[in-house]
Amino acid sequence: MFEIMANFPLPQIWEECKDNGVLLGKGGADGNVFRIKPPMCIDKQDVDFALEVFAEALDKRGMKK
Repeated sequence: MFEIMANFPLPQIWEECKDNGVLLGKGGADGNVFRIKPPMCIDKQDVDFALEVFAEALDKRGMKK
């Protein structure tokens, strides 16, 4: 499991990813942590897709570098 602390609008990004087929968990004391728990059978295509969706969600909010 990977956790990424967020200092941005996590709920909106979480919803955007969910609506586009990428399920992320939420956690942390302040609810500001993305939990990424990929299945054991994940492949490169799956990772590329998830990263593309996540990047698009960030880009829509002007947060992508």
